[in-house]
Amino acid sequence: MVCFSGSKKSANAPFCDGTHSKLVNRMEIVQGNKVVEISQAKSFLTTALRNEIPHLSACGGIGKCTTCRVEILSGLEFCSERTEEESKLANKLSMPDSIRMACQIKINGDVKIKRLLLDKRDLTLNNELSKKKEGTVGTIRNLTILFCDIKGLTPFSESLSVYDVIFILNRYFSIMREVIISNGGEVNNYIGDAILAIFGLKESRQQTIRAIKAALQMLIEMDNFQKYLEEAYDESLISESEFISVKSSLGT
Repeated sequence: MVCFSGSKKSANAPFCDGTHSKLVNRMEIVQGNKVVEISQAKSFLTTALRNEIPHLSACGGIGKCTTCRVEILSGLEFCSERTEEESKLANKLSMPDSIRMACQIKINGDVKIKRLLLDKRDLTLNNELSKKKEGTVGTIRNLTILFCDIKGLTPFSESLSVYDVIFILNRYFSIMREVIISNGGEVNNYIGDAILAIFGLKESRQQTIRAIKAALQMLIEMDNFQKYLEEAYDESLISESEFISVKSSLGT
């Protein structure tokens, strides 16, 4: 005898006897010491968002990126097998068994997890890049133009999904845009992974010095960004040997 809800046998079959309401498990999230109930029919991602727990998902939870991935600290044996979508990305990134995609997991026991991609910038990242007017037609100004692009992005991006690449680029643009604006410049255009910035549109004094200062700060931020990529994807944009070569060519 099977009830409509999948509950145990009931004297009032085939109607529900209420036991399905007890078929819930506990999901403990170590960041913030959050503990929520999760049903066997819901994914980690859905449960987190419904409980107003911030969780990244660049593709919207359809299994096309790895930004929602979590580390299973305990209860791995209660997790469902990897879906076809998850297996493709797991094999591509060589993810260990304990690293899972939150949008694909369902459980039948208590688990403890850790969100892997989650910090202040990730949560506040705004993909809508603002556009500003650059003055009326015919205005003559002394300007300094800064142009930069990312070395080694193509081989790095080939090992990731499209959604992950977009996520990385948006984060990179967000960081560099802050540096440019803080030094009095404005982002004029994004060309692939390249940034074109203009200094002197509003403040024409020492715009060349401010552009150089911005460029030096961008190099420092790029070093920090490299560390983030190594932690998040176990890979960097340029190899250590290339990095040393670049440093040597600069005479440092």
